[in-house]
Amino acid sequence: MAGVLSWYSLIHREPDDIQKPLQEFGRVLRPRGGLLIGFFSWPTLERFPHAVIDAYRWPVARLASEVEAAGFEVAETYERVEAGARPQGAIVARRLAHIR
Repeated sequence: MAGVLSWYSLIHREPDDIQKPLQEFGRVLRPRGGLLIGFFSWPTLERFPHAVIDAYRWPVARLASEVEAAGFEVAETYERVEAGARPQGAIVARRLAHIR
């Protein structure tokens, strides 16, 4: 595949288990394939009540580090904070040519 969009689909994943989906993204992507992740950001890793099941908000740098550990090169990170809304983050990454 050329790209994977994971838009708020990792927010319910336990932090200790986050490598499983990230490694699967790397498995299905061709070398240099793109990955875009959207998530709730926060200064510390934190569980919070969300809809049907609890979710997690991540520090941008910490989730970016997890993405790199799964064999990706992080190209860009974003964080958006608006009054009255949960802070949001995004990570743009590319699969390394050879996964470590």
